[in-house]
Amino acid sequence: MAYQLEPLRKALRLPRVNLFIADDVGLGKTIEAGLVLREMLMRQRVRRVVIVAPPSAVTQWQEELEQRFGLSFKIYDRDFVAQCKRERGYAINPWTTHSCFILSHALLRDEDYSAPLRDLLSTDEAGQQRPGADPGSLLILDEAHHAAPSSSSKYAIDSQFTRAVRELAERFEHRLFLSATPHIGLSNRFSALLEILDPQRFVRGTPVDPALRDEVMVRRLKADLREVSGGFPIRKIVQVTLEGLPTDQPELELARLLDEYWEMREQRVAGLPPRQRAAQGLILVNLQKRLHSSIEAFHRTLSSHRRALERASFESAPLPQIQLKLLSESPDPEDDRADLPEEGVE
Repeated sequence: MAYQLEPLRKALRLPRVNLFIADDVGLGKTIEAGLVLREMLMRQRVRRVVIVAPPSAVTQWQEELEQRFGLSFKIYDRDFVAQCKRERGYAINPWTTHSCFILSHALLRDEDYSAPLRDLLSTDEAGQQRPGADPGSLLILDEAHHAAPSSSSKYAIDSQFTRAVRELAERFEHRLFLSATPHIGLSNRFSALLEILDPQRFVRGTPVDPALRDEVMVRRLKADLREVSGGFPIRKIVQVTLEGLPTDQPELELARLLDEYWEMREQRVAGLPPRQRAAQGLILVNLQKRLHSSIEAFHRTLSSHRRALERASFESAPLPQIQLKLLSESPDPEDDRADLPEEGVE
């Protein structure tokens, strides 16, 4: 689409591609990022690319770039690392085997996966420490709002993911952030996120200059583009009333039981502080959302919720005497547990 060329135009006018694509949901941020990436590769301004995306979007990124732009990316995960060490030796740095990788948010927080990448970006071809960013490197961060500090205090406190992104982003020459929700109303979070993107223009804790922001950000809503080019239908919410349903349907029975469980939980947490009550309410709202999604989604979430409750109950309850004895003594030869393997005994 014509409007998807705007991020590319703005990126090519920047000496370094420090760009924040903040278009609305469904406008094709992946396509816009792919256009920028493909043009940078063709102009030989980029030679190394790392895409950091949520775990659920890693495969989607790989398929989109392959099908639409003919770009092959390796997914950097546990299986890939194990394969590299098996084929090339334990001392190999897997990041040196290819130039284009996709990494999940979860693995970026793990030092076993992010530290070798930082080491690679911090050394030149001669093996010497490089003072600045790695020339020709591009970092694409999908759902970039997750990298914003998690606190709403005056000086936002970095989360583990924020620290991981901050330490990594400064080693890339070019940075491309993607998010449909870059600002949630907390100015210090937003300024801290922009500082990670471009520390020369922005400083965390200080108000963001709109003129500087517009130089590095592309933000369009569907309503804006509908007026200019059309093509986006107006969404109309129509209520459909369901009547005469049999009361013994599983979905309705589950909803009734969930309401009953909600009332019981409300009575149980009535004496807790407000923050803890809000957290408990969030769990129940999550269960409601899963039930509206599908029975399978509700089953999985409810199972996780039950395991969490059992774990909390076990940690808070005193151990029975027989378990205390097992912790302090080994099973004697007459005990059936003596025949168990070591893992079973533990």
